[in-house]
Amino acid sequence: FAIAAFSHSIPVVLVGLFLVAFGMSSSQVSSQANALASVDPSESGRANTVFMATTFFASAGATAIADQVMNNYGYAAVGVFALALSILSLGVSQIAASRTST
Repeated sequence: FAIAAFSHSIPVVLVGLFLVAFGMSSSQVSSQANALASVDPSESGRANTVFMATTFFASAGATAIADQVMNNYGYAAVGVFALALSILSLGVSQIAASRTST
């Protein structure tokens, strides 16, 4: 919201972009550490490759879809798309958690 409200201010936009990049990197490191902790240490290289490839292709696919959504429906629809992906991600993580706890 702050970036949209202060989009005319280059320093505010730069700080916002830095914070988003920092947050995404922190999230990636946390997710990667959790994913690699669940595999045999001798297979960590292979698991890391699968993790990174999955992350890359999922991000590329979501970006391609978001681009089409933006071109056809506008910025608000991209927000709805992002919210839908977040809810889907939460659902998948809940299903995975329930499978590992039983």
